Amino acid sequence: MSCTQFVSVHADARSRIFKHREELQAKHSVVFNPYPKDRETGVFSGNTRRGAYTDMKIVGTAGAVSAARREIDRILNEWQTGYDEFCARRSAANKAKRSRSAQNTTGDVSWPTIQDNSTLSSPVVQSTNPFASLIGLETEVVHEELPKTIVKTKTLTGWSTIVSKNTDNLSNWGDDAWND
Repeated sequence: MSCTQFVSVHADARSRIFKHREELQAKHSVVFNPYPKDRETGVFSGNTRRGAYTDMKIVGTAGAVSAARREIDRILNEWQTGYDEFCARRSAANKAKRSRSAQNTTGDVSWPTIQDNSTLSSPVVQSTNPFASLIGLETEVVHEELPKTIVKTKTLTGWSTIVSKNTDNLSNWGDDAWND
């Protein structure tokens, strides 16, 4: 008789189970469906994930399914210890990184200083003329005369010469057609 069970697996642990899937199917005569229909609706959703956990469907005889579940639990326990060690190493590395950056900022810090304006002497302005600073900079500007260019008019050729000669006899072409 066929038995079906759903196993909630951490989403990061799915790859570990997929590595052993062929072995488990051959050893226990079960079928894994990593993307089952949703438990409540029975509709294929493509992603039966709730938070960090996802469902896997195991189909086989009752004894085979329970043996496969024990094997999956063993695989998941191995994965969990490795994952916890990874998280501990990652948090230690992050903590060391933060402490290194904190040591770099708390060392001898030289803050920028602002110069005291009372020691600076400002020039005395005697004139209110805005152009007073330009006095004495006057130089004689020599203007060069550019040679004048002679503009040649284009000589008209063809039909345009005939039209330009008879400009006094021109009338609106449309007037003749409407006055008939």
